Amino acid sequence: MIISKIQLKYIKLQIYIHSFFISLYRNKVNSLTSNGKIILSRRLKFADTLLNHHCNQIINLKHKLEEFQ
Repeated sequence: MIISKIQLKYIKLQIYIHSFFISLYRNKVNSLTSNGKIILSRRLKFADTLLNHHCNQIINLKHKLEEFQ
């Protein structure tokens, strides 16, 4: 019982942290595209890869959260 409450709080904290990084990298991608960077630039690809990683992590964590509830 206590472990599941701790795990729930931990999952919610991870979701919050990944949400922060999503907003950070989304702003970076938006600034790169608005500055006229080429779509195939390395910086844009790197920021997009990190953005996708954090989005996928949130999806996985939300599935875990549904399992506990």
